[in-house]
Amino acid sequence: MDFYDLDKSLDEFYRSLDDSVNNIFKDADNLLTDGTGNEAPSPIQQTDTPTEQEAQTMPGLVRDERLEDRTMSRIGTFEKIYNEIYESQTKSPITFGYADLDYSVLVTLLSSCLEIELNASIYKKIQQIRKNDPSYKATRDTDINYNQSTQTLGSFILIISKFEKELRPYLDDPRGFAKVLSKISTYRNNAAHTSATSKNQFLKFYQIFSWLFNSYIVKLMNLKASLKSSSFTYSTFGNPDFDQEEQEYLKKITGCQNSDRFTQKEPTTVDDQPEECRHAAGESRNGLIFTNCKRLAIKYFGSNSTSNPDVERQIVSHIKKRMKEYADACSEFGIHYSILDVSQFDPFLDKTQGWKAYLKLLDRYCDQHGISSEGTPWGLFIIGGDDVIPMPLVNNPTYTLPEEMESADEPNKDVDTDLFYSYRSDQIALDEKLNVDLNKLFTCNPRFLVGRLPLENDYMETRFEQDIENYFARSIDTYRKGGIHIKTFPLVTSCESSKKVAQYMTSNIPLMPVKPIWGYVENNIIISPPYAVSDAAADTFSQEAKYCLSNQLSADMLVFILHGSDLPTVHEYLGEAKNRQKHTIGFSADMFSACNAQCVAGICCFGAKYIGYRRSYSALLQAIYNRTLIFMGSSRSAYGYFDCHLDLPHASTPIFAAEVFMRYYLACLLSGICAAEALMKAKIMYIDYANRNKGTEKSQPAGLTLLEFNLYGDPFQKVTPIMQDYHIPDVKSNDREHEFSVRPQSNSIMSGNELKINGIVDCLSEKRTYSTLYCSEHAPSQGTGNEVRELVDQNFKMIHNQFTKNLYNELGVPPRELYSMQKYTSSTGQEGYSLLYRHKESQLMQETIVELDMEGNIQSAIGSF
Repeated sequence: MDFYDLDKSLDEFYRSLDDSVNNIFKDADNLLTDGTGNEAPSPIQQTDTPTEQEAQTMPGLVRDERLEDRTMSRIGTFEKIYNEIYESQTKSPITFGYADLDYSVLVTLLSSCLEIELNASIYKKIQQIRKNDPSYKATRDTDINYNQSTQTLGSFILIISKFEKELRPYLDDPRGFAKVLSKISTYRNNAAHTSATSKNQFLKFYQIFSWLFNSYIVKLMNLKASLKSSSFTYSTFGNPDFDQEEQEYLKKITGCQNSDRFTQKEPTTVDDQPEECRHAAGESRNGLIFTNCKRLAIKYFGSNSTSNPDVERQIVSHIKKRMKEYADACSEFGIHYSILDVSQFDPFLDKTQGWKAYLKLLDRYCDQHGISSEGTPWGLFIIGGDDVIPMPLVNNPTYTLPEEMESADEPNKDVDTDLFYSYRSDQIALDEKLNVDLNKLFTCNPRFLVGRLPLENDYMETRFEQDIENYFARSIDTYRKGGIHIKTFPLVTSCESSKKVAQYMTSNIPLMPVKPIWGYVENNIIISPPYAVSDAAADTFSQEAKYCLSNQLSADMLVFILHGSDLPTVHEYLGEAKNRQKHTIGFSADMFSACNAQCVAGICCFGAKYIGYRRSYSALLQAIYNRTLIFMGSSRSAYGYFDCHLDLPHASTPIFAAEVFMRYYLACLLSGICAAEALMKAKIMYIDYANRNKGTEKSQPAGLTLLEFNLYGDPFQKVTPIMQDYHIPDVKSNDREHEFSVRPQSNSIMSGNELKINGIVDCLSEKRTYSTLYCSEHAPSQGTGNEVRELVDQNFKMIHNQFTKNLYNELGVPPRELYSMQKYTSSTGQEGYSLLYRHKESQLMQETIVELDMEGNIQSAIGSF
């Protein structure tokens, strides 16, 4: 059989399809109500003539959320054809009428769906194999032209037979798959060239096609997902345009009609639980969904969605309807959301003000609707990323170099934070360098408790229902259950250099029981290294690594104290390099597709990065659009202690900055407080702790910690309590008891609702002026020690040898890694030196900030994760 002439040209196909669709639509009624299909029968042992029951009953097609948009469009068109001539007898199974239907067009239409998905999965896999192994080119080029961008169904029969061994891990039975595909190809060949497909032939084709599609589509989607996660190159965002068929489809779906009758498993945001299950979430709360529906329309449906006013209105109406459905469903559980669509106010926004314009819009909305900062704060659920609702960007308190010495690619000079959306615009005091007065800010009662459902920038490669609607459905399902059930307790994974710090941070916090394995698991904490994800997946896997991995994948909540990076190619959370050439991988972003965790929290540098990153390179985006509902992490470098800091004289507490904050957040969240409130309370408790333990926290890392940790997900989501309350005990170390308790104390500055502070906190109110003595980016090319001695003041020359020796002996910090040195004067009257050391290893940049007094004594030393 000649497999190369099976298809008409694409233009020919669409002309015939458009003619058929137009004929059927002439006297069409509205789309009909819901229906589900039964499991498709195996194509084996089928007769040529279907029975009467087979002629009337058709199985539904599995609609995986990862299908290509073109596939979804064609399946939608196929559904519409049947729904328009549908004569309902029962809701399930689906029953059809077939009079005057052009069956040839339908065969071609469905076959093209399969062809699209085979090209997006199997053909791309084969191209990857041939690219990585040049020997394939010499032996397997004779039958198939692999330089073509796509292949036909007939070609795939040959391709699968030639690469049977390579495809077996993905298809299980490639030979059986190719055999059934050959039958489908024959039917398509006849339909495309004869246009004489009978009713019985179509029924026979559909039984074979639906069996193959439903049996293998998940496997093909998993293969496609693995190709995306293993790719380390950016692809340019396209501008998805609509063809005529898709325009018609959009007009139908945005007319509030349901076209998902062929879907076997359909998530819904409609609250259909029994009455006795409702209102399980507790007290009634008010909230505001804050988004820009027009921007979402452009991101998901392309610029053509706004070029035609009618289409724009339909799509924006469709998006608003889904938001309203979610708000209505939430109200059944005591969560009352209103919706503020920024696109309605576009002519009145001063875009030159950036995020400030959006905050002022919130001010006006709140003034008009009587939303004040007094009383119980509302929830603010931001739908969309930085290009939908801008994320405020301010100066990073830890970055103190002058502007002329800034590196062009410095990732830490500013910080993204949603904290400001909690307050009124007139409560945020910014200077000309965008430094914020945090002491003033936290004395104000928050108006909103904020959570954001993030998206990558520019056009989306996924679908609206796959992302937003799917999250809504999972969120409503969790509200229905009364919260997120952390049955396993949280599982902690720590880098090896912070395992003691992790133990202090989680003391008296219930953790997932994990059996101790020497080196790998201590005190219910997985340690990397020696644990590495790659060791669990390698051909010579270790049982220890495999055990750790299985626990990570099964845990209901994950907590990370690992390293992270701003580099787009690093989508993992890392341990140390140690004796390996590269850092161990403690957790990889693509693991979230197989992970059970609904809650994630981490102290990792850039652990919640998403602005400017593709989904495959963002752990946050991978998590939130799989199973995770609540993700709390940092947008910049997170600072804290490592084990090597604990025995130093300056280390007055066993944990520092981000670690103290995380301890409070875990306690609040696990006590059953809603996630956004847990985040805000944890920040206030951290400030109160810094005030009660004078001198333990430094202003720069404390300020960064308060800004950089953000919540992603519905702000009112919460876990079912596994702690009695959040009043965790103090921590003992080195025969000292450190005051971590948050029970009311005489020296506490927390307000009664624990959402603001009353008073001045030294580490927030302190102001410093810096003079830069040295920066390696602008220093002469000579030895580091010589450069420093030439450039700094006389006092520093005297103490230089003393403190560099101490740093190397006690912390292992080599003098050659000094990046910058500054002399500071504080508003408290103190003077000293601030030294920044940078250590680059493989793709990871780690920082150590050391502060000295004027005599060269180490006052503090902290590191980045």
